[in-house]
This record gives sequence, C-alpha cells and structure tokens, in this order.
Amino acid sequence: MSTFSDILIDIEDLWSQGKSFDEIAKTINKQYNVYFTEAEVDAAVSQILDKQDQAYNDDMDGDHASALASAGFGTDEDYGYYGE
Repeated sequence: MSTFSDILIDIEDLWSQGKSFDEIAKTINKQYNVYFTEAEVDAAVSQILDKQDQAYNDDMDGDHASALASAGFGTDEDYGYYGE
C-alpha cells in the first residue's frame, strides 16, 4: 500500500474514534512527517463518507422480499408480481 493510502486509513480510524479535524491533522502530521491542514482532513473525511454512501446499497432493506431474494428464492418481480 502507498503512504497516502495508509494516511487515509488512519484519518478514517481517527475520525471514527471521534477525534476533531485538528487532532487528526496533528496526529497525521507527526506520524508521517507531513503537513495536513484541518481543511484537508475535512476534505478527506468528506471523500471517505461519499465513498461509503455510494457503496451502501439499500436494495436489501430487511423486508420479507429482501430476505427471500438473499436466500436465493428471487423477488416477487422474478415471479411476475409487481405490486397492487
């Protein structure tokens, strides 16, 4: 992995621990001997959150049809039912 990837992982870890952007910047700067500002940390966290939002797929929302589909039984639409 590249150093920048490691930095992003550490930023995400620190943010998930509830650290402020300032605390994250200070930690990253000290650990990697770089200079990140609070604004750059904020931008990195925003990118991380955007990727998480894009990766989340709510097609399987926990209802009966989703459970059957994930168990391999298909959805109602697969059997010709499209709602009332």
